[in-house]
Amino acid sequence: MTSYLSMFGRFMQPVGAWMGMPWPFFVALLTSFVAKENTIATLGVLYGNLSVLKTLMTAPAMLAFLVFQILFIPCVGTVAAIQQETHSWKWTASSVGMQLALSLGLAVAVFQIGRLF
Repeated sequence: MTSYLSMFGRFMQPVGAWMGMPWPFFVALLTSFVAKENTIATLGVLYGNLSVLKTLMTAPAMLAFLVFQILFIPCVGTVAAIQQETHSWKWTASSVGMQLALSLGLAVAVFQIGRLF
């Protein structure tokens, strides 16, 4: 694949290794910024069949992905609402940054702890 999304996913692969995720999962996270339901649609397009997902990742990696997805940056509409209500790009950027750091940190922790069991 030579799309910008695949280039982004492959670039993020080292971070994905901390959570046991292959690069297409980062592409799915990126598309979820438009709307959260895009995550499943993107994985379906990239893999063709969602039943293959259970063979790609271990249980701790799947749980880490779930944690990442739930705590990940909200959709673009929510980010726009934060900016509109606060009238501050600084507050909006810090909110997005905190959510990104929290989702990444907890997903890595879930995966690393889950591997111990």
